[in-house]
Amino acid sequence: MMSSIGKEFMEKTKFQYLERSDQSRYLPQPPLDMLYKIFYNQFHKISKATAN
Repeated sequence: MMSSIGKEFMEKTKFQYLERSDQSRYLPQPPLDMLYKIFYNQFHKISKATAN
């Protein structure tokens, strides 16, 4: 048996109530995520250069 809070959660998370995602609205990535990608890419460039 599902509690009332569980029923409410299941109802309000149905597809019909969802908003468009930030990605589908072409909004920029959060700053922290962008910084991670910059550092990650730089690290791999250095790693590849030193591996040769």
